[in-house]
Amino acid sequence: MITSTYQNGNSYIHKTDPRMKLFLLVFFTVSFFITDSISVTSLYFLFIMFLIGSSIGIKGMAAPVKTIYPLLIFVALLTPPFHPGGTVYLRIGSHILVSNNGIMETLRLIIRFTGITGIFFLFFRTTSIDDLILSLRWFHVPFTITLILTIAIRYIPHMIYLYTSVTDAHKLRKNWNSKEEKISFKTRIKNLFPVLVSVLIQSIKAIPTLAMSLELKGFGSKRPRSRYMTIHQYYSFPLQLFLLSAIVLTVILSAIL
Repeated sequence: MITSTYQNGNSYIHKTDPRMKLFLLVFFTVSFFITDSISVTSLYFLFIMFLIGSSIGIKGMAAPVKTIYPLLIFVALLTPPFHPGGTVYLRIGSHILVSNNGIMETLRLIIRFTGITGIFFLFFRTTSIDDLILSLRWFHVPFTITLILTIAIRYIPHMIYLYTSVTDAHKLRKNWNSKEEKISFKTRIKNLFPVLVSVLIQSIKAIPTLAMSLELKGFGSKRPRSRYMTIHQYYSFPLQLFLLSAIVLTVILSAIL
């Protein structure tokens, strides 16, 4: 249960103080909602894509889009009919399906969702779980909430890894001498059931390990908690604080103006 989304690297984003990155994560998430300007949110989005490309790689820029592309498709299909104002481009009878306002609102939502996904993707790819815990504790987040967040962050990729392993194990039991046949949707759903049962069983088997970890961490104890790890400092903290202030000020001014 130690699967993590963190990707080792030596970029300046990896070396940035995790407290700064955590603050920017929350700040940019809020910034995408405080303005309705497509041009401003597009600048936020391009800035985040630049950070992803320069720290993780060009291929990493497509990862946030791949993660939520089904949601983006639903947004593109369902949003325009609910915003019929402006110039009409497609109409069926009295129902307006595509209009100028609908297209603008669709772009606004797509940029917003993709940008938020990108900033979360960048944060968890460049910040280790240990640094995240230390940052949350530095902000005086209660230990119980910190523990719940870190377990959830670790458990989701663990479940994905477990599902992939079980699926591969089931594929090995396939009769390779048989001819390939087109599988119907109903059969796919039926074949999915034993895979989910196996994943559930493996997850239940991991409960004693999790319980032992909580006991070793002294969960529920009223004694003051101690720590032996510290936040890594690669750059000067005042310099990072200055750059953080400059970014925040720039974003606020762009939203106001």
